[in-house]
Amino acid sequence: TWREYRYNEQPFIKTYSFYAEDKLAFPLFEKQMEIRAGIRSDITSVNGTEYGVVQGWSPRINAQYTAYSNKNARLKFVKVHAGWGDAVKLPSANVLSPRPVYEDRLSFASTTKTDGTAFYAYYTTPVSTIYNTNLKLQRRRKMELGTDFRIGQTSVSLTAYRDKTLNPYRKASTYLPVSYK
Repeated sequence: TWREYRYNEQPFIKTYSFYAEDKLAFPLFEKQMEIRAGIRSDITSVNGTEYGVVQGWSPRINAQYTAYSNKNARLKFVKVHAGWGDAVKLPSANVLSPRPVYEDRLSFASTTKTDGTAFYAYYTTPVSTIYNTNLKLQRRRKMELGTDFRIGQTSVSLTAYRDKTLNPYRKASTYLPVSYK
């Protein structure tokens, strides 16, 4: 059934993000090595909720090594690259500041009268998302290893990677017994 939901009475969600990255390039065995490292911070603040401020850190590092380079040869270059990173996913606004939900259970239905009318009674239960004190931030960890090379006018990139989600968010249902007379 329809119920009024005033958005102006809901808490504001504020999100702040910061990112820092640095690059280091240096010769290694007379070839070029390049390392990039960075970290991102996401901060979500929801006033008036039990979660308050939630913060996550997402570090990452990438390295690339030029193993071979010759502009005048048919094989122009060969590069090897590797990377590792974590990407944190903060809970959704529905988890941090859930909307009220109401469950209407039919508790009485009359037989239809001769004029076609019937009467119904519902038992309405407000349902709230339960605050999870053990909530861990979901992370997506990615590792990759690959090579890039150029033969004549053809560029080739080969990359193998592995993605893994840690602490995935799952919705669990809690059942409450209902009895009425």
